[in-house]
Amino acid sequence: MLTIEADMALDGQLTVLGIVRLEGRFDGTIVCTRLEIGSDGYLFGRAIAHELVVAGQIVGSVQARRIHLTGTAIVEGEVVHELLQMDETATLVGESRRHSGLAMPQSYAALETRARVDDADFRDLEMESRVRRAAEAATSRPQFEALRARFPLTSATAA
Repeated sequence: MLTIEADMALDGQLTVLGIVRLEGRFDGTIVCTRLEIGSDGYLFGRAIAHELVVAGQIVGSVQARRIHLTGTAIVEGEVVHELLQMDETATLVGESRRHSGLAMPQSYAALETRARVDDADFRDLEMESRVRRAAEAATSRPQFEALRARFPLTSATAA
């Protein structure tokens, strides 16, 4: 999880494969898996996420599959969603549009692809390591048996 703290103000474009928690101010575009805007968080720009939870303020456009505007949320701008949940005291000034099959930007898709490749590479390395350990154990077994034959355990040494 990446947290933008309350005493931080950032601008630019942020793309994260994972959770972003905004407690401070961000001017620009945030693209992530899940964006959580805390009660003191402020986004001036654009948010694109699979899931968006807002307790703070957004001025701009948001696009997410699932959006939850909590009681303290204030959103001014365009909201594109598959599922929108608003608490009764949340404020939405602007347009809300339901749209199915929202797509993430190419920058996010590239991160997802890279993560899948990295995961596959890790699984391959893990399998190679298991095969190597099994081979080492197989070659060590005869040596172990030879030592065991030279130094048999007696009932006195076993106790």
